[in-house]
Amino acid sequence: MSRIRTRPAGRVAIALAACAGLVGAVGTPAAFADATTFSYQAGAPTQTYSVPSGASAVLVTADGGYGAAAASEVAGGAGGEVTATLPVSGGSILNVTVGGDAGAAGGDSCDNGVDDTSCGGPGAGPGGDSQQTSASGGGGGGGTELTDASSDILLVAGGGGGGGSPSPCADGGAGGAAGMNGTGGSNCPLVGTASAGGATGGNAGTTTAPGAGGSVGGSDSSGCVLSFYSSSPEDDGVGATGPAGADGSLSGGAGGGGYNGGGSGGTAGGLGCSTASGGASGSGGAGGGGGGASFAESTATAISIGTSSRGFGANGQVTITPIYPAKADLSVKISGPSGASTGAKISYKVTVANAGPGAATSVRTGVATTGLGSVSTTGGAGSGTVAGITGLLFDDSSLGASSSVTYTVTGIVTAKRGAKIGAAAGTRSEVSDPNPLNNAALVSEPVS
Repeated sequence: MSRIRTRPAGRVAIALAACAGLVGAVGTPAAFADATTFSYQAGAPTQTYSVPSGASAVLVTADGGYGAAAASEVAGGAGGEVTATLPVSGGSILNVTVGGDAGAAGGDSCDNGVDDTSCGGPGAGPGGDSQQTSASGGGGGGGTELTDASSDILLVAGGGGGGGSPSPCADGGAGGAAGMNGTGGSNCPLVGTASAGGATGGNAGTTTAPGAGGSVGGSDSSGCVLSFYSSSPEDDGVGATGPAGADGSLSGGAGGGGYNGGGSGGTAGGLGCSTASGGASGSGGAGGGGGGASFAESTATAISIGTSSRGFGANGQVTITPIYPAKADLSVKISGPSGASTGAKISYKVTVANAGPGAATSVRTGVATTGLGSVSTTGGAGSGTVAGITGLLFDDSSLGASSSVTYTVTGIVTAKRGAKIGAAAGTRSEVSDPNPLNNAALVSEPVS
């Protein structure tokens, strides 16, 4: 049994006014609405999203484009996947550019009919083109981007790098997934200890700099004379200079686009390399292109940056879900006797209900009585002062939508005949209440 001191009869109205001050503050966003999905369109045009009225944030999941394989053998890199919650204002506009896979429709600036997958994927940061030959590496995937109406970048999912071309005796290096370096090509064994070296992969772009290109493959034996591709500037991979992925070297994979693009892989080394006395010849594998960088701006929360699970041919994608501030319509009602006499034991029932639409958290209800003594309660009440009311204090961690809780307050009438007894109650939670006027209640009756 919890016991508290009573209030004079004339202060019931004051208690009611104080209860009304219990109306809670705005809580954290929690109510999600239907999502809108943006798919890749040919050429990666800018699409727009209008933030619904009342939304305070959006949950965004963005996927970048896939890098292409080289010669249908050496895999390109997967695009990035970025998930984040971004603060927004209702009615604002977001610009969406969805990146495509290498060779995707609309990315035909390099299409010469030889190898469509040498074409970089379109995007906000387009993937690099490779050299459009039967021995070229794969094109890079396009980056996917979300910006605000001022063109400030909010989020980017990088594209994957293209695969490096293999040789008859050596594997090319795989393209790097978004944010990852391309893999170097393997060496081609020649006569004796000689071998034609594999090229290194291109470096991934980062949030601070574009990726550098990989290095041309060489020889690991002085007995092997590099007779071709040994001094041409196209041998080394190309470094990216901005959001676009770097174009491929002679056989290296192109870089993926992104916040900063990835560099291309180096060219296979030692093509035509042989021993000093003639004999076997061959070349190492070319390097894979580096992936483009993914990014989320500094005010974003719940950020997750990883690799997309969308396979080659699915292209990038963006899903936007508006988030509204949570709301819970709390109300309180008091029921009690229609009259009482001095010395009688009476009870008041205080019912707190939540009409939703969301759950109310950290619910607190204060109850003050007047004209009663030996006050006790059920429901685990404590005592304290809330918004100027010194009395019973009920705490509930949560009250779900369309649910209610009832507290019973019992006491002995101490007021004399002709005076009034009564109770006042107020409730609030940490969640925004759309109708605060029903958060307080008062009952009173005369002593007979």
